[in-house]
This record gives sequence, C-alpha cells and structure tokens, in this order.
Amino acid sequence: DQPEALLERLQALDPATIGSSAALLGLRARAAVEVGDLTQATRDFEALRTLEPDSAVAQVGLARLAMAAGDLESAGEHLEAAVRMSPEDPLNWSALAEWRRYTGQLDGATDAYRRALELDSSRLPDRYQLAVVLIGMRDFDAARQQVKTLREKTGDVFAVHYLRGLISLRTADWSAARSSFEAALTMNPRQVQAQYYAGVSRKRSST
Repeated sequence: DQPEALLERLQALDPATIGSSAALLGLRARAAVEVGDLTQATRDFEALRTLEPDSAVAQVGLARLAMAAGDLESAGEHLEAAVRMSPEDPLNWSALAEWRRYTGQLDGATDAYRRALELDSSRLPDRYQLAVVLIGMRDFDAARQQVKTLREKTGDVFAVHYLRGLISLRTADWSAARSSFEAALTMNPRQVQAQYYAGVSRKRSST
C-alpha cells in the first residue's frame, strides 16, 4: 500500500538487477501504475514480456494500460492471452470478466466471474460484481443465490442490503427495496447510489 516508497527503493537498485529479474520488473511496473507513471509501467511490462514471454502478469498489466488508453481491442487480446497462459489464476479470470463487462459481453462476464470464484470462492468483490451483472441481465434467481452466498460469508453488510435493494427495485417490489436501501444507508449513509435508490423506492412505495 506504499507504491511511492516501493518505486523509490526499486529505482535505487542497479538497473541490470531490475532488468534481469521478472519479479522486480513486475513489482516496479505495478508500482508505476499506482503512482500514475504509465510510461514507466509500459516499459517495464514490455520488458517483462520480453524476459518471460509466458508472463500472465505482463499481459494483465498491458491490458490495463490499454484500457486506460481506450484501446479495448488490445486489452481484450492481452487478457485472453493471460488466461491461456495461466488458467488456474483467478486474478486473470477476474480481469477478463471486468473487460467483458465493460465491453457489454455480459454472458461472457458471468462465465469469467464464475470461473474466478470456482478457483477461489473467497473473492468477495467478484461475487458482488457477478450479482450486479446478473441483476442487469434480469436473472434474479441467480443473483439472489450470489447474494445468499455473500451473506453467508460476510453477514448483513452494506453490499448485501444494497444488492437486495437492487433486486427488489428491478422487480418493482418498492417496499422491500426501500427497506433494503434504508438498511444499507445505516451502514454507509454517504453512499450516493443508495441514497438515490432509497428516494426512488420511497416515492414509488407511497404512491
């Protein structure tokens, strides 16, 4: 959580040491991304790919840089390559799911999120995002199952109430939506989307 300090330490090393070490190149590239030095990050991820042509870390890093530059096609190619290179790493499937969701490939996104969760069921952000995608696809039964599993792992946290609220909102169960969003706001009163949806559900439930 201290990318500036990490980058400073790595920059102080002998360049030859960095350039011959895949681990150090990957660390410096990711630290550079965190501090916004995309030129350094691109150079290091490319060097890492040259050093280790089968590096999924390099592919995912280059994909994120491509997305930041608006090159969605290249980002997808990098992520598909990362999954081929390291199919047992849930991080690669999660990144691919994010890209598919961003590009409107919702069925593909759900498949990738599920694969990430098969590999590591503790990935709660992936489970949350999968539920959101399923709600958007109006697959409410599958979404409810994901919310149920999330609740079993976390208890009645903000995300659980918020997702329940979204499902109720999309199914026009205004009273249930209002109750869920108000419960969510007791835990995070500054969350803007929850505030908005709570207002909508209050208005609809009172008419």
